[in-house]
Formats: sequence, C-alpha cells, structure tokens
Amino acid sequence: MALEGSEQGRNLTVAGGVFLVYVLLTMGFTYPLVLHLTTGIPRHNNDVWIALWNNWWFHKAFVTEQNYYFTPYLFYPRGVNLATHSNSLLSSALSALFLPLLGPLGAFNVVFLLTFPVGALGMYFFVRDLTAHPLAAFAAGVTYAFAPYYMTQGMAHPNLGSVQWFPYIALFLYRAMFRNQIHAGAVAGFFLALAVWSGLQLGLLAGLWAGLFVVWALITDRRTRSKASLAALACMVLVAFLFSIPVLLPVLRSWSPEQVDFLLVERETGQTDLLAYFVPPYYHPVWKPFVAPVYGRFVKNKGWMPYVGFTPLGLAFYVSLKERHKASFWYLSSLLWIILALGAFLRVNGRVHPEIPLPYSLVDHIFPFNTLRSSDRFNLLVPLSLAVLVGLALARLERPWLSLATVALIGFEYLCAPLPVRQPIEPSPFFLKLSAAPGSYAVLDLPMGRHPSKKWMYFQTIHEKPLVEGMIARLPADAYDFVETVPLLYAFRHDYKAPISSPAHDLCLLANVGVRYIFIHINYTTPERIERWSSWFPSPPIYRDDLLIVFATSDGCRASHYKPTAGLHTRIPRPFPHNR
Repeated sequence: MALEGSEQGRNLTVAGGVFLVYVLLTMGFTYPLVLHLTTGIPRHNNDVWIALWNNWWFHKAFVTEQNYYFTPYLFYPRGVNLATHSNSLLSSALSALFLPLLGPLGAFNVVFLLTFPVGALGMYFFVRDLTAHPLAAFAAGVTYAFAPYYMTQGMAHPNLGSVQWFPYIALFLYRAMFRNQIHAGAVAGFFLALAVWSGLQLGLLAGLWAGLFVVWALITDRRTRSKASLAALACMVLVAFLFSIPVLLPVLRSWSPEQVDFLLVERETGQTDLLAYFVPPYYHPVWKPFVAPVYGRFVKNKGWMPYVGFTPLGLAFYVSLKERHKASFWYLSSLLWIILALGAFLRVNGRVHPEIPLPYSLVDHIFPFNTLRSSDRFNLLVPLSLAVLVGLALARLERPWLSLATVALIGFEYLCAPLPVRQPIEPSPFFLKLSAAPGSYAVLDLPMGRHPSKKWMYFQTIHEKPLVEGMIARLPADAYDFVETVPLLYAFRHDYKAPISSPAHDLCLLANVGVRYIFIHINYTTPERIERWSSWFPSPPIYRDDLLIVFATSDGCRASHYKPTAGLHTRIPRPFPHNR
C-alpha cells in the first residue's frame, strides 16, 4: 500500500509539473494577452462581443433568477429564445467564478487561456496511456492544444474553442473498451456531457467521434465485444445523457423541423479551403507578410485557420506507414474529418469548383449535420487524430531529443505570437448614466443589422437596458416581427432613403411601448445617414458627444399628440411602401 501510494504521489507530481509547463507555454503562445489580462481581449473577430454578452447574461439570469434560455433583453418587446444560440454554458459559468476578482474581461481571458493547458494535459495522459513514452505524450499535448484552428476559434467562440474535453473522452473511452473498465465508461460519459455543456456543436462532434471510435473498436478488436466492455459503453451513454439533459431539454422543446431558420447552413461559403491546411497562421511572426495575400483570397478560413503543420504531417505519414495497425484509426479518421470539412464541393485558393462534388454534399442537409451550420467545423476533430499520430510516431522512434526537437518545431509552426490584443470599445459616458439611473425601458441602436448589433450588445453589458434588436446565432422566424410592423423601425432596418411619413407618430408609439431612447453611434455610420436619420426626429437630440447622439422617443408624442391605448400590438400598421 505504501509503495502504491508513493507511486500515485509521483504520478501526481509529474502531472502537476507537466501542467505547469503547459501553462508557461500557453503564456508564450498567447503573448501578450497575459499582460492585458483584465484590460484587453483577443483582437480577432467581432464575435468576441457576443461571447462577452453571453457571460453577462448568464450571470444576470443567475443572480435575478430568470430563465437563461429566454432573454427579454434582446428583440424587445418580444424577447427571444436562446436555446439554439451559440452559447457555452460551461464557459459562462466558469467566467462567473472569476468575475468578482478579475472583472468581465479578465474572466473571459482566464477561461480562454485555461483551455490550452487543460486540453494539452488530457492529450498527454491519453498518449502516455497508449505508448508509455512521456516525452512523446508531451509533444502530442503541444500538437493538440496549440493547433491554430483551436487558437483562432477560441479567441471569439468559446462554444467552439472549448475543446479541452475531447482528449479525456478519448482516454476514458479507450480504457472502457480495451481494458473493460466500467468506471472509465462513466467518466467518459461525464466528459462527453462537459463537451455538450461547452457547446451544442462540440457535443455533436464529440458524439460523432465517440460513435466512430466505438464502431471501429467493435469491428477490429475482439476484446471490445466482452460483456464488461459493452457494460462500460452503456454506462458512458447513460451518464452522458443524464448530465446533458439540462442543456438538451430546452433545445428539444424549442425544436421543430419546420423552423429552418434555426439551421443556417453555409453551403456556399462554409467549407474549408484545401490550401488552408498548408498555409501557416496569419499571425505567425515570420510568415505573416508572405501568407497575408493568400488569406486575403480565403473565405471561411480568413479567420479560422486549420493549418496542420509540416512537422506533424510528416510524423503522421511516417507512423501510418510503420505502425499501420496502431495508427490506422487515427490517420483514417483524420482523413475523414478533413474530407467532411472540405464541404459539398471543392474550394482551392479561394476559387470554388462546383464541378467537383464531395461526400459532404450527401449529408449536409440531413439532421444533425445541418446543425453544424458550416462544414469547416469538422476541423475541430482533426488535431485530436493528428496529435495521437505525432505521439505514436515519436514513441516508435524512441529518441528523447527528437521529441524535444519536435516540440520546438511544432511550436514554431503553430506560433501566433504576438497575439493581437485590443482594448474594449470605448463606451459613451451616457451609458454609464443609464446604468446608474432607475427605471425599466428599452433603447434602439443605429445602425441596425446583425453585425453592428454585436457591438451594441457589448454596450448593453454596461447600460443594462433591453435592446429593440440584437443578434443570436439562429434567429426564430418571428424575431423581427415588431421591427417590421413599425414603419420607422422598418425604414431604419432597411436603410430607406426617402422621407418617412409620420415619424413622430411612430416615435410616440415606441415611447408607449417602453422604448425611451434611440442611439446613433457616430463612429459606425456615415455623415449622410446621420443627417438623414436626424431629420426624421421632430426635436433636437437630448444628448451628444463624440461617440453618440441620443434622441428621446417621447418627443414624438408632443409633436404628434398621439397617445396609443390598450391593444397596441394588434394595431401597429404595416410598413408604408417607401422607395429605398
């Protein structure tokens, strides 16, 4: 017993040391983010504002005991269902733990940074289990965690970048099936549920991977067909299902096959460009000037960079030839994920080749594949296979110096430092006044639209007033019903050029519904629009600074003498047939 306890203590010490090294590597790979932990965020994609809003709404819903899956703070006065929104419940919950100490930016950054060492450690454990070679396992962890696709997704999409649980699913599913450990099946199910809690699409991809692994194991190895192995498998499914119910139930309740707006399939633009697998990341400190023109031709992969690296590719090719039996699942599965990521038809160097159909065209319209929205997201599974192949190759070569050299080479190939970091958008002082003022009322931000709304939602985390518009990943068909029935809002949304009939009437209507202010964000529109929109208001703005112009809707009531009464929503007129 003493010897066993001593061995466990050594293993924990080694694991702690490995984790610490991965933490140090994370600080290097993401430099200088750690220097701006509470004051900056990754400057990569505007979806980061949605991620910050998701964290804010999780905390607000929890503190005020509201239903997280429905928010009255977007698409006022109707509100909107968030069941199919691109949220990461687990990331938001973890961020809430760090919020009191680090603030919203620091909480987001810490959760983002933790995905790397946690995922790397999981891959280290898995490959060490497969090979009994710690250095090979360490190199596999680096290959997995710091893959450019994970880095670029994680900077803006916690619901896609939280891939740290995948290696743990692989580790415990492997133990469950090949070592007949029933408890390992339960642990695998728990980590599978964590993937679901991290993002619905992550859960789907993890389930697809696990299903493929199980089928492969059952076909190729007799050991996996034992009663204990099958019991462990059943235990995994049961545990995963039970722990996933709180996330899946709201989705199933809101799901309807007719609601195709929930499934925005990017068939024409969402595939991976074949060349992107071989082009170093845009943020590489050496290659950036050379690869920038290539990234300019990419569509989906301008932002999401699936570069596999020539060192991992060479090692994968080597072990696929030398260890066919051990490596077969990993190289065949990596090829499968790449083929699926290429989409319904081939795209190379920005050019589409519809005359070359690909296998994904057979399944892209079928549930659950159509819920992925973009075939490019199959790249989330590629580093899992690639990292194992790297570990198997280095274990076969049995040269410690080669493992260390591989870490250095892969680190150089995958390097995205200095990581682009930005300060948060500067808010108008008026927002700080709103946050301190009592009262429940809504505001409208101009310009309207899916992309501008991402920034307005970040501002909402400051002033905390409901928005007439907003942005969620999959809009219900009725989300814009209110906007489309108020002529003034309709004109704002569709950028009408012609004069608007009775704008004061509509402003008064908005005031009586509870929309108190209309904001024009000066830096995000044109002088021509500002002049045109301002002419639609009967009174001058009540506030103006270098960032914001604020109009009060109540001025419309004084100008039109219009006072709506009960039954307002049923009597809102249809939009006038203006010319745009």
